[in-house]
Parts: sequence; C-alpha cells; structure tokens
Amino acid sequence: MSFDPTLLLMLAVMAVLVFFMIRNNRKRKRDAEEMANKLVPGAKVMTSFGLYGKLISRDAVNNTAEVEIAPKVIVTMHSQAVARVVEGPVETVAAAPVAKPAAAQSADAKPAYGLRSEAAAPAAKKPAVKKPAAKPATKTAAKPAAKTAAKPAAKKPAAKKPSA
Repeated sequence: MSFDPTLLLMLAVMAVLVFFMIRNNRKRKRDAEEMANKLVPGAKVMTSFGLYGKLISRDAVNNTAEVEIAPKVIVTMHSQAVARVVEGPVETVAAAPVAKPAAAQSADAKPAYGLRSEAAAPAAKKPAVKKPAAKPATKTAAKPAAKTAAKPAAKKPAAKKPSA
C-alpha cells in the first residue's frame, strides 16, 4: 500500500467533522437540561412567538404549559413554544414609560423610540418623476413616403364569366 496524501487529508477532515458534531450535540443536551431546570412555576418566560409571561404550570405527560400573560389571563400552549427563561424583569404595559407628546418635548431632545417630532421629521417630499428621454429617429422612420407609394399595386386576375 502506497502513501496517499489525499486519503490522509480526507480522513483528517472527517475526524474534524465528527468532533464538531459530537461537541454540538453535547452542548444542545446541556442547554436543554439547563432550560428544563429553570422551567419552574413562577419563572418569567418568553415564547417562541415573542409573548412574555409567567409560567403557571407545566404538564410533561400532555407536553403543555400554562403561561399567565396578563393578570388573570392564562394561556395554555405546547411546552416547546416556551423559548427561554427571562432572567431580568419583564416590562409590562403598566410599567412601560409613557411618551410625552411632541409639543411637550424640547427642540433639542430626541423623540422617544417610535415617535416623531415635527422638527425632526420635515414634510415628506415625493421624489421627482423622471420623464423618459426622447428616442432618436430611426432609419425606418426617416424613409420618404414617395418610395413606399411608388410601388404598383398587384394586379388581380380577372374573374371568369360562367358560360351559358
């Protein structure tokens, strides 16, 4: 058997791929275990569709979870819809900062996220519509009309009269 460098290179690449596959699988299992340990009733969670709430209960048999998204509003969902456990405080609608009206803000202050002040947003201008450039005359359009009219008309054969 002769020494083949391409075979050695292919084996090295395969070994690296197997190493990374095993490593990623272990990391996913570890993250799933940590998530399962954090999913206890009372934990603040975020669902996969961006809904924040407090975990009320989790049923492992039916694979469901009950999440309170507002006071006295409980939603039952698939437990895999709970994407992550939120560590910090979850901002609710009642605790959200109220934006001041544009008139109450000073001219130098930046408006709150999502709001526009009249000074910061001048009237929207429509972009100017560009007219297409005139096309130059082509050779076919430049032909004189006399040449086309000079052709004789095709003669039609005379109709035969039926014999009586």
